[in-house]
Amino acid sequence: MHYTNSRDIQKANEHSIHILHVVGEMNMAGIETWLMYILRHIDRDRFQMDFLVNTAQPGAYDEEIRALGSKVILCSHPLRSWLHAPNFKRILHEYTAGLHCVFSNS
Repeated sequence: MHYTNSRDIQKANEHSIHILHVVGEMNMAGIETWLMYILRHIDRDRFQMDFLVNTAQPGAYDEEIRALGSKVILCSHPLRSWLHAPNFKRILHEYTAGLHCVFSNS
């Protein structure tokens, strides 16, 4: 399974609004299903939605997310805060160049 890491993150189209959703994983659950509904229907010329997940386990929606042009970014070690926090900070620092919004459900 391929996850986008910070080296793979490219700047969003400068004319789009870039949104990062932070979730545990993209499986078929309430908020994740709603986010997928939005992703399927959003104007992708105006909005770039990407997903930061806390598990290397493939999520049910990961392939569809990529097929729709969005990224799945892994931030590992969610149960080890001393490892997770620096990863999260590094990813946000590298990712925020074109970022407009961050939403978290985890």
